[in-house]
Amino acid sequence: MRSGQDADSAIRRLIAMIAKRQVVPDITLADLGGMEEAVTWGISLAKDLAEYRDGILSWSEVDRGVLLSGPPGCGKTTFARALAGSCGTPLIASSLGEWQAAGHLGDLLKAMRHTFEQARAAAPAILLVDEIDGFGDRANLSSGHKDYSVQVINGFLELLDGVVARDGIVVIGATNHPSRLDPAITRSGRLDRHITIGLPDESGLTKILRHHLGDDLPGVDLSAAAKLALGGTGADVARWVRGAKRRGRQGARSMGMADLITEIRGNAPDVWAPFQTDTVRTQIFTDTGSRLKKPVTY
Repeated sequence: MRSGQDADSAIRRLIAMIAKRQVVPDITLADLGGMEEAVTWGISLAKDLAEYRDGILSWSEVDRGVLLSGPPGCGKTTFARALAGSCGTPLIASSLGEWQAAGHLGDLLKAMRHTFEQARAAAPAILLVDEIDGFGDRANLSSGHKDYSVQVINGFLELLDGVVARDGIVVIGATNHPSRLDPAITRSGRLDRHITIGLPDESGLTKILRHHLGDDLPGVDLSAAAKLALGGTGADVARWVRGAKRRGRQGARSMGMADLITEIRGNAPDVWAPFQTDTVRTQIFTDTGSRLKKPVTY
């Protein structure tokens, strides 16, 4: 630390240095499957941010925040990464749990401010606050921790309001439980848009499968696998594809469609039931190109 420089000043300089090295995510909204409402909003925001950069729009004309809700694994964090990629901006991600790890109340509030400072130094930037329902609702706080929690929520609201200018920072709050949020967090000027991201449909799953497969199974029709995967999340798809690739490696060969089908069946038996017919079984294994010597039964 330089002579005469306090700790906060040193941390701010470090944050500014880190912000300059922030990397724009390599995924974009075009890579996402499903979540049409979120993608449509994201494309519009990317256009607005570009015009904000060019001086065509003022910051007051750009959406400043959004609340994303949906079941675990449905792609809220992936959407935030893709949004940043499409906007050409870095993604700064944190959570209440991460801030709490800094120490007592004063350390938590300082860590929260530093995250916003990091986003400010990198602006325009996307700031993701994951598991935002962890703040709770001031109307339903237990008496034992009420004073502590109220100060934490109030500190967060001050940062959302931009007591120190928040120009160029789009805040995304992600939650599995939107009903647990303090209503003040979603008031106008804060996270005033709410988008629900549900489970992907067949078309969305096909696109998610293709994204995670990368260069594997080029040109293969993935609709059969997508049908089997209905009810699964984007996180499930990533796991199934990893498993299918592992099967190929273990067999000292490239993965095949049958590997992917086997992973989906083995890890998500609940989504296999609707397709327990001879017709679908035949179609699936015809599509895989498998050379089966006898009928397959399940």
